[in-house]
This record gives sequence, C-alpha cells and structure tokens, in this order.
Amino acid sequence: MSTSVVQKVLSIQSLGMAIYIAGKLIPYLLVSAAFTFVYIFLPNTKVRFAAALTGGIFSGIVWKITGMIFASFIVTSAQYSAIYSGFSLVILALIWLYWSWFILLVGAKVSFYQQYPTLIYARKDSLSLSNRMKEKLALMIMFLIGSHFHLNKPAWNLESLSKRVGLPAPIVSNILAMLERKGLVAPSGEEPPVYLPAKDPEIIRVGEILEVARYGDESLAIHDAIPAVDGMIKHMENLFQQSAENATLKSLILSAEKSGV
Repeated sequence: MSTSVVQKVLSIQSLGMAIYIAGKLIPYLLVSAAFTFVYIFLPNTKVRFAAALTGGIFSGIVWKITGMIFASFIVTSAQYSAIYSGFSLVILALIWLYWSWFILLVGAKVSFYQQYPTLIYARKDSLSLSNRMKEKLALMIMFLIGSHFHLNKPAWNLESLSKRVGLPAPIVSNILAMLERKGLVAPSGEEPPVYLPAKDPEIIRVGEILEVARYGDESLAIHDAIPAVDGMIKHMENLFQQSAENATLKSLILSAEKSGV
C-alpha cells in the first residue's frame, strides 16, 4: 500500500522533481546546519547568526564536494588497499581528518570576515596607529563609555564601539585592554562584555587617559641619557600635564552636552 502511494506521488512530475531536488539538497543542509551550530557555540565570543550561517553554508558545500572527491579517490585506489591492507585505512582516515579540520577552520575564517568585513583588506602591518591617533582613540572610547554611563544609556561592547569609531575590532580591543589594565574601564561579566567606567568619571583625568595611550605598556627604556634631550622631554611633559590638569572625563561629557554634541 505504502509503495503504491509513493509511486503515485513520484508519478506527479513536478512533485517528483521537487522530492528529487530535496533529496539532493537535504544532505548539504544538514551538514551546513552542523557547521553553523559549531560556529555559533564553539567560539569563546558572540558570533552573529548571519556570520555563522555564511561560514556554515560555505563549509557544508565544500565538505560535501570534498567528500565526493575523496570517495572517488578511495574507489580508484582499491589496489593500494589490497597491498597495504589495514594500514591504508589509517592513512586515508588521517587525510580525511586533516581536510575536515581544514574546512572547519576556513569556514571559521569566512564567518569572522563576514562579521568583521573591515578586516578583509587590512594587512597585519596596517593595523597600527600613531601615538597621536592612539590618544584620540583612547579619549573617544572613554568619552563614549562615560557619556552612556552618565546618561543611563545602554553600555558599549567591543562590536558597537568598533562600528562607532570606524576602526577594526582588534585595534579597539587593544586600547580597551590598556584602559582596563590602568583601572579606567571595567568589563561586565556578561558575554559579550560591555564596558563601564571603573571609577567615577569626575575623578578620571583627561591627562590620565591620554597617558595610557601615550606610554602604553612600556617594557624598554633608553639608558643613555642626553641632558638636553631629557630636559626637553621633561619640559614638554610638564606642559602637557598642566594643560590637562583640571580637565576630567565628567567635564568633557558636560561640555559636549552644553554644545549639543
């Protein structure tokens, strides 16, 4: 009875074609869904569904095509299996394991670049800022975090800050890490973390923020002293500290409010 029903269903040309296409696509969909699941829940960070789905579809299609090629290779290499017996199975299993992991990692890269498209054309040696731009970025980040804290607005996370300042996430993350080490910002315990001022904006000096970007995590020092050079550097540092002596993050936020920025 069931066989006759199936035959009648398949006899309908359009429905039979749809079932045939579905039968071909379902394996790809299942594998893509598995990769998407991995890309969403395996990374130790929040991955957007669209990014994970893009990587999952890419990996699923490549994995299925590679599987068909690998299967045809095994069929044509049956003579080697007869010679090497069980040892050939171990080698083939290792090769397939290698390619599976390779596809998984390439798909993860696709997901990453889909989520952070600004990094596609950015070379590693171009992901750097001058000290002047680091100072500006540090002050911008502290201003954004402090102003949202002051106005009781939703806190910023790495992704939203990166979009707001128009810079790649790794650069913003580096500045956030320096500010966190100096006790100026504190991440929340949620995932992904949002950032809040680590202390009252009224006692966070602007000069303190700029010093974080200016000096960073210095681990080397020039031991040969030249009095004229050292004196000039000291004089410039004193001028810098005097110019920002009374400016605080709170005063900067209030100034922006008054000017309507």
